[in-house]
Amino acid sequence: MIDFLRDLLRETLKTPRAAARRLIDSGLAGSVAWTGYGIVVTASAVLAWLSMSATPVATGGVVEGPGMTPLGVALVQAISILLLGGVATVGGRVFGGTGRFPEALLLAVWLEFILILLQVVQLVVMIVFPFSSVLIGILGMVLFLWLLTNFVAELHGFSSLPRVFFGIVAGFVIVGFVLVSVAGSVFGPQLMQQGL
Repeated sequence: MIDFLRDLLRETLKTPRAAARRLIDSGLAGSVAWTGYGIVVTASAVLAWLSMSATPVATGGVVEGPGMTPLGVALVQAISILLLGGVATVGGRVFGGTGRFPEALLLAVWLEFILILLQVVQLVVMIVFPFSSVLIGILGMVLFLWLLTNFVAELHGFSSLPRVFFGIVAGFVIVGFVLVSVAGSVFGPQLMQQGL
């Protein structure tokens, strides 16, 4: 398994579409993908909590807030991965793609695993060279968008990476707008009552 992950990681960084095809054809979409989903959600939450603990905000050295707990971070990660897989599936099919959710979830889990590895590096750098970690964060965002574009293109059989990229950006904007609208309709009245 270690050798498989190492080879797949190397292939992902060199030829992401080939790596995506390897995952899609691997037969791992299903119970293995859901197991990986649980693992990466847990690992990501732990690392996020460690990162926040390493850089406490101005609250007397303590990270505060309901969303800053390990459980809160895990919940956000769990929803984000499912949302990413769902949007990648539906969005691609709208434009004639052939991808399915199980494969999309598998690719989303693998993408999250790679970001976790980068997050480990960022955490170490943050402790030794705090300012350099910002550059790694930017690198992580670029890597995320590049891999996601290639993964979605391979998932749905699209040939144009620029079109897929702009489709992803548009999808993020639409999903963000919907989430903000839903949050506003749910929490807005409560906030207004508290303000009164």
